[in-house]
Amino acid sequence: MILKKKRLVMVIIGPPGAGKDTQAGFISKKYKLKILYTGDMLRREVERKTKIGRKIQRDLEAGNLVDNSVVNQMLMKEVKKYNGNILIDGFPRNLEQARGFHLVNYVLYLSCTKKEIMKRLLKRAKIEGRKDDDGGIINHRWKVYGKKSKPVIGFYRRKGNLRQVDGNKSITEVRERILDFLEQDELFKSLVR
Repeated sequence: MILKKKRLVMVIIGPPGAGKDTQAGFISKKYKLKILYTGDMLRREVERKTKIGRKIQRDLEAGNLVDNSVVNQMLMKEVKKYNGNILIDGFPRNLEQARGFHLVNYVLYLSCTKKEIMKRLLKRAKIEGRKDDDGGIINHRWKVYGKKSKPVIGFYRRKGNLRQVDGNKSITEVRERILDFLEQDELFKSLVR
């Protein structure tokens, strides 16, 4: 897909429980970005109980990443529907997805420690009852993140479009850090106009 005009196609990456969904909501509201939550797109497919939805469900419940071709196909379909600035949350999850999706031009990386992630996800499990938030699955997801998702950080860092923010603080502190950073970042300002 070739862009007719330069626009922001931003992703927020980080480990499970880093606050990607939460911070994406704040950023999209402040800068009037169309937000695409890949996790929500996948869960909607599960709810439809399609063949692909059942496969996605098995992957999610086991703490595994969903097949690249499924994610890329669903995401590209959504991106084509909108011509303005976009924030994609929860993508890419691995190097193959990053290499295969050339539209991304700004990356926000929320870095968090495993200790903080465990605390957050166990709390979320109690509140939301998510099956992918028990201790064993959280450990598995952390390992999958380290093996599959961490190389994405280096890929975007080498491209020069990755910006890192410490995600270990409270929601409010992380939000303030992000918004302060974005207000000063020349690449972001040039794309979001």
